[in-house]
Amino acid sequence: MGKLEFEEMLDKHNILIAKDDSEKRHQEWLKAIDQFYAMIIPWLKPFEEKGQLRYEISEVFLVEDGVGTYTVGGMQLRFGNHAVSIRPVGKDIVGAHGRIDMEAARGTVKFFLEEKDVFKPEELVWKILLYS
Repeated sequence: MGKLEFEEMLDKHNILIAKDDSEKRHQEWLKAIDQFYAMIIPWLKPFEEKGQLRYEISEVFLVEDGVGTYTVGGMQLRFGNHAVSIRPVGKDIVGAHGRIDMEAARGTVKFFLEEKDVFKPEELVWKILLYS
């Protein structure tokens, strides 16, 4: 691909991401974070009720171009002598609509918000990358 073709490809993609929809994308990202926690909290609840683990959600500050600084929820899990941090990274991720990292002593698991189907780009799902 030459420079001209590359520039045309960039122009096409930039038309798709118009400035006037940045607030809409930001709100969709915040909703996706809430939905992420809504999926995992019911799974954790029985263990919390038995006293096997504790979790809490606290504010995390993110800084992104076009949005500035904003707060989202970050989750901390504790069980025994172990701690796990679940933290949104941002919505402006190359190849995805957002990313949340789950970090513990043995490494990081990355969750990417991606299109479920190429033919239905409006339907987004969380996908896991275990190793990077």
